[in-house]
Amino acid sequence: MEFLQPTGNQTRCPYKGIAPAYWSIVVGGKVLENCVWSYPDPLTVNRKIKDYLCFYNERVDAIYVDAVLEPKPDTPWS
Repeated sequence: MEFLQPTGNQTRCPYKGIAPAYWSIVVGGKVLENCVWSYPDPLTVNRKIKDYLCFYNERVDAIYVDAVLEPKPDTPWS
């Protein structure tokens, strides 16, 4: 969390609800805006995602899950 800076960004998903918590990643003077978000109060059917942090892996150098490098997808958000 020491590398995350809160922003005022907010989005809405019809399946997950409102994501009112967004952060920019700030490392070594480089800022990746609104690359991290969370659902502190997701819709009932998606309670499992409550308070988890989500990352745009299209916008960061690497994401590892269980020590395995995830492939970087090519999406409209890249």
